[in-house]
Amino acid sequence: MSAITKILKRAREKVADGWVQHRGMSDNGQRVCAVMAINTSFNELVTTDEIDNRNEEGIRVPDLANDAGEVMMLAINERFPTHDPRFYWPSIPFWNDVPGRTQAEVLDTFDHAIKIAEAEEK
Repeated sequence: MSAITKILKRAREKVADGWVQHRGMSDNGQRVCAVMAINTSFNELVTTDEIDNRNEEGIRVPDLANDAGEVMMLAINERFPTHDPRFYWPSIPFWNDVPGRTQAEVLDTFDHAIKIAEAEEK
């Protein structure tokens, strides 16, 4: 399993445990938005050495979190196309915080992002 897939799967678990809009996480830390779920999952997986984010020189770089976010953005734009084909969702937080967005939609989009990441592994 690729690092991107691991990040997205862990992030999905976090959102399944509790989701929030209009902030990174709830005051008690029990609920997270989609982008906070990705970032904290990346940090946890790096800290526990479940993924390695070192480049050729052995220097740690944050690209894997960004890469997971890019896969999520691809899933968002595929699952929730805008009315104007020239417009894409500008960011995960913008999409996450749209009025009427549901936790089920966020989880479904994580599922789609995971499928995209898994397909890229092949």
